[in-house]
Amino acid sequence: MPVRERKEVQEMLRKRSVNENLRLSEPKAKSLGSNQHKGTATFSRRFLILLCLMFFSLPCFGEYVPGQMLVKFKSDVVSVKNVVGAYSINEAKISSSSIQALNAKYKIKNIKSFVKKERKTKKIRSGRTVELPDLSQLYLVEFPKDIDVMSVVEEYKRDPSVEFADPNYIRHTSTPTDEFYITGPSPDNSQNQWGLYKIWLGSLEAGNSGWNIETGTNEVKVAVIDTGVNYNHIDLKNRVNSLEGYDFVNGDSYPIDDNGHGSHVSGIIGAETNNGKGIAGVDWNCRIIPIKSFNSAGDGDDSDIINGIIWAVSKTSEVINMSFGGPDNSSGLAAAISYAATSDCVLVAAAGNENTSSLRYPAAYNSVISVAATDPDDKKASYSNFGSWIDVSAPGGDDGPGAHYQYHWILSTWYTDNYTWLAGTSMATPFVSGLAALLRAKYPAMTAEAVSQKIIDYSDNIDGLNPQRAGLIGKGRINAFAALGGLYGYLASPINGGSAVGIVNILGSATGEGFDHYTVEYGKGEIPLSWTTIETSSTPKLNTILATLDTTGIDYSITIKCTVNDLATTESKTTLYIGTTDLPILKGRAEYGPNPFNPNNGTIMIKYELTRNSDTFIYFFDIAGNLICRKFYPYGTNGGNSGNNRVYWDGVNDFGETVANGVYLFRIASEDRTIGKGKIIVLK
Repeated sequence: MPVRERKEVQEMLRKRSVNENLRLSEPKAKSLGSNQHKGTATFSRRFLILLCLMFFSLPCFGEYVPGQMLVKFKSDVVSVKNVVGAYSINEAKISSSSIQALNAKYKIKNIKSFVKKERKTKKIRSGRTVELPDLSQLYLVEFPKDIDVMSVVEEYKRDPSVEFADPNYIRHTSTPTDEFYITGPSPDNSQNQWGLYKIWLGSLEAGNSGWNIETGTNEVKVAVIDTGVNYNHIDLKNRVNSLEGYDFVNGDSYPIDDNGHGSHVSGIIGAETNNGKGIAGVDWNCRIIPIKSFNSAGDGDDSDIINGIIWAVSKTSEVINMSFGGPDNSSGLAAAISYAATSDCVLVAAAGNENTSSLRYPAAYNSVISVAATDPDDKKASYSNFGSWIDVSAPGGDDGPGAHYQYHWILSTWYTDNYTWLAGTSMATPFVSGLAALLRAKYPAMTAEAVSQKIIDYSDNIDGLNPQRAGLIGKGRINAFAALGGLYGYLASPINGGSAVGIVNILGSATGEGFDHYTVEYGKGEIPLSWTTIETSSTPKLNTILATLDTTGIDYSITIKCTVNDLATTESKTTLYIGTTDLPILKGRAEYGPNPFNPNNGTIMIKYELTRNSDTFIYFFDIAGNLICRKFYPYGTNGGNSGNNRVYWDGVNDFGETVANGVYLFRIASEDRTIGKGKIIVLK
């Protein structure tokens, strides 16, 4: 596509998106307060999934604010009063004649500075003094909205007095489109907070909770750059320091949440704990600094985000949570990220919810911990982005079985003083930020870079549970107990319920403060009466081979156990089926009926027999080959069970619509192979 035509298409898409307010999070307000919560949630999910498909099928051009760009000039090209704020272009002293000519050509009206012009240094926790990157020549430049943004940016980029120029890109909070407002389950029920258990913070009585080691301190500040925070919420009012926050959207000192996203994120990080109310946060004592850079629709531009990052640094925040992102790599945003990283801030950002490997910023910057999302079974969430650029995974939730799918999402505080279930990489990110705050409390002299690396290194490898995304969802799912130095044993591979033959490498971790030795053993069956030692070692191991087992002569299932010792012990176990690597197949053919069937009168049953347990999918297609519906049956459950399975289809597609009369094809698949198929006639 010619450059000019590409720019015209980009501007058209940007205008359509901005003018029509095409926002994935917009229907939130429409479903608030509804008494018909199930019907509303169902309608919203179906409508929004369709909207999501429409949105992400657009070409990957960035959204940006009309009539604005971010420009960093070279040293001493532009000077204004040494006060942060907006100025008329006539108040600025400009030493470059070529910049003066461009300003006149594009009718530049105002410029806005981000920091004072001064050499800034900062003493970080390690005691070292660092020089911060110079942002004094970074400006937000404004011009008439009817002028093509990309044309202006490209011409300024070519000027030798300019270091870089970018549009003022718009980014979105990273919550997926569907949501559920709690009305029945008690938010005091600890089972609702499965995410805390997955990262080894639950089960205080078992002794293997990170909270047995550290619960945080109010000396650690966590900045939440988001839609604001409901700092009046009963579970947040003693944790949020609103006096140190700021609202860059409305330009005032009241960063109150008018969307819900920021309040939800803040509750995961640091909701008040042991107050007999609501939920528990990851960190019990940290202070949350609310910074509002996103509006009520969940949208924020790079100018407000940069301001938010600089504000967080100025308030001595030690962790910055960024549950947002976009596809555009902005030099201005990158400069602000570098400014915060040099200031010894741990930076954490959401990987995004498009189920793609495409880079997303700020998560993809090197100094940022990029976070993918997992479900309660440590599987990659269906929506979560992935790729070699991901650092770690954390609980973000995904749809559970049946009518209670939302119980597999994440429960947290909400901007209407109650509690809400949400799912997304936005929810996974604050689990990591909360852990970073705990680490900064336990290791006050540790640098931000070292804290980040510790979170990554001590994550539990879950590649065995995600073979199709192995190496693409980070080092693993975070483990607070291990990162905080707890005595820790974990078996990553072989996975529980797997099968093997020949030589088997047993992968995992055996480490912790006070570590003495570990032992790997195996025994017959799921509850062995005796154990055979495979390996004993006094060398701690982290996400590597713990032992090697030769299965020759073993013709029965076994349980493998890893025991780690100091003055106490901790164990990890997994069951392994020896002697077969056969992939699951159907015995005979799938049977199904009634056929033809009428969706208005009932369902069609599909019956089949599997040779072993396996995650199983059934895909339904129309006669033209278009996918209309997908059903998933987890390992060991009906549909994915060794032996007979009976599953049902109600003739409804993925958007909740009953399909039309006609011929439909279905395909049964397991481990990326088609193992059965059939033809269904719908006749109403």
